[in-house]
Amino acid sequence: MNTVLALDPLTLMAVLACSMIFFGTLVTVLGRKGSAVLPGWGIGSALAGVGLILLILRPLIPAFWSILVGNSVILVGMALMLNALASHLQYRYAKQISIAWFGLTAGSFTLVWLSPWGELVWLRVLIVSAAVVFQQTFCAYLVLKLRSRQSLVSYVFLSTVLFVALLFFVRTVESLLYLSEQQFLAGMGAALFMLGLVVFGYLQSPAFLFLIYEDGLRKSQQMELALVTQAAEQEAERARVEERIREKRNETIKHIAYGFGHDMANALGLLQGTFGQLATQLDTSDVTTRYSLRQCEHAMQLARNTVTGVSALSSSESIQTGPVDINYLMDEFLSLLRQQLREGVELQTRIEPELTAITHPGLFLSALTNLTKNAQNAMVNGGQLTVSAEWCSQMPATSPAVGMVLFGPVIMIRVTDTGCGMDWQTQQRIFEPLFSNSDNPQGSGLGLFMVRCFIERSGAALLLRSAPGEGTTTSLIFPAESRASEQTNG
Repeated sequence: MNTVLALDPLTLMAVLACSMIFFGTLVTVLGRKGSAVLPGWGIGSALAGVGLILLILRPLIPAFWSILVGNSVILVGMALMLNALASHLQYRYAKQISIAWFGLTAGSFTLVWLSPWGELVWLRVLIVSAAVVFQQTFCAYLVLKLRSRQSLVSYVFLSTVLFVALLFFVRTVESLLYLSEQQFLAGMGAALFMLGLVVFGYLQSPAFLFLIYEDGLRKSQQMELALVTQAAEQEAERARVEERIREKRNETIKHIAYGFGHDMANALGLLQGTFGQLATQLDTSDVTTRYSLRQCEHAMQLARNTVTGVSALSSSESIQTGPVDINYLMDEFLSLLRQQLREGVELQTRIEPELTAITHPGLFLSALTNLTKNAQNAMVNGGQLTVSAEWCSQMPATSPAVGMVLFGPVIMIRVTDTGCGMDWQTQQRIFEPLFSNSDNPQGSGLGLFMVRCFIERSGAALLLRSAPGEGTTTSLIFPAESRASEQTNG
């Protein structure tokens, strides 16, 4: 304890000066490629150390150089350090405050130095001490006020500036008590004062360096987050643009479909009328004639299904549905399908009896026509096409690819092929308008889009299960008649 108290204040001041010069130089060198404020702080710390050296050399050099120039250099250094911290924390008046602080302090000190009423040591001490108290306290205020988040590093820096401010506050009070220079610089108080300055002055520059590093790291993370957010916003905007384009394309398709469906319906009506007249004039007892008439009827039925599906695209209103005899429709459809099977495709059917669903008969047949056509296109080298219809007490617990979740009894129509199958990306786009799989370049890209419109607007559902090389199963699900009856009775 006696060793500490016996330390020479000038020796401690020399240690403080050397540490400030060393760390000031270090911060300046490290900050050349880093933060723009680090060189300012480093130069300021080094200048303050040089000023302290001039004060230590007071017995060896003229008082002008030691006291006036030495204190002025210290004040310049502290002004640069204040400006560096304020600039880093983006304080609007950083430069103005620093210049005003230096000008007021250095001007007052110079006036006292030039005073004709003696040296007035106590007043010079008062001016410098009060200035340091303000500078260090203002640094603490800036950190507490402008730093968005405090951390251990900021608390270490705050402790250094506040303790230095406290030391010089005590020195300010002593100067106000008119203590003589000899009393002030001698004894245990001076040693403790300089020891405190050495410890906390030694820590201040490294703490500031880590403060800058921590803030830079935080800003880097914020910039990275901002870039991620910007990328997400751009992706969302791209999705919105694509959605608007998709909606515009759908509207265009619906407009074209309206005109096409109207013209085709008129032409088909004329064709059916003419066919009816010709049929009455032919000899139906001939087997070949009956077969040809049957083929024409099947072809016109297929055309009616297509026209019905295309015409449905031109409206956004819900489709009028009602109880439909599924067994009758399936018989008609399978009769047409058997005549259109590709070579090498084997048809398997499993149809339960007495099936009645709530749907639209024409669009139902159009949807089945498109699904079985796609299934055959997927089996380039032949395969097995399975069409089934069954009653289920409830819809499978699977999210539908198209449509809505249905509750209660349902009628499920499955179309299964042993073709090439589809990957996940293709399954996500297959119901988009004008999308055609590369395996079927002849496709128009409208067939499954018509199926989707039918399912969505008729209150039905569609399940899709497929994988590359494993074929595809498409399930059309409609409310069973019993479900509608229960809701009506309820």
